[in-house]
Amino acid sequence: MTSSPAEIYDKLWDARKYLRQYYATSAIAGDELANIAFARRKFAEAGRTFDSAIEVGCGPTLHHTMLLAPHVARLDLTDYVADNLTEVRNSLDEAPGAHDWSVYLQGMLEPGGVSAETLWQTVRGKVVQLLQMDIRVPQSGAYDLVASYYTAECVAETQAEWQQCLATLAALVAPGGVLLLGAVRHCRAYDVHGQVFPATYVDEVDFAKVLPGLGFDAAQTVVEVASASDWIDQGFDSICCAWAIKGA
Repeated sequence: MTSSPAEIYDKLWDARKYLRQYYATSAIAGDELANIAFARRKFAEAGRTFDSAIEVGCGPTLHHTMLLAPHVARLDLTDYVADNLTEVRNSLDEAPGAHDWSVYLQGMLEPGGVSAETLWQTVRGKVVQLLQMDIRVPQSGAYDLVASYYTAECVAETQAEWQQCLATLAALVAPGGVLLLGAVRHCRAYDVHGQVFPATYVDEVDFAKVLPGLGFDAAQTVVEVASASDWIDQGFDSICCAWAIKGA
């Protein structure tokens, strides 16, 4: 019997190996530079601070939290894998052996902006809760900003299940709130130190079709494609970045 993605993550996922492969690089990878540029542009256009925010599927990482924290009053982080949240807690607590995020802290800085130390303390101060969450299960909430990177397509086995995962994310967004997404594009599987993890094959057309049906204004939905050439050997070479505003 073929294992489901959830069973694969339960049995085979190694948070430290994932961090070493994708986030121990000497520079920020191209896909994350695209995520940063896209989100910064959309935050600038929005011109607001989000009172409540959640990142769904944070993994063992804090780089997206660095991107979100300056624009929110409070931020919850969630993931399906308990080991991922342990790594996040170790980083936030500056525990011995915690992952070194200095490359990303430096890369997040803007000319004339705050220092890396100030950004780091902002991250530590804005994160309120670390929660386990399975986005295959319906959730409810009322967050002004819901962000999720490389999650829905990596836990769904089919397009239908991927749409259900997006529906879960949509349900967490308050009326007038924003859904911010990053997704691997045209990817069926990705590699973590030789272990293959499945992904659902999606692209910008899928997002454009599905998001309006989940209550997001098509006129205020932006989906862009960016290169991820650093990771061709790992199973994908492009990503989708999406920003969608939920109807009031």
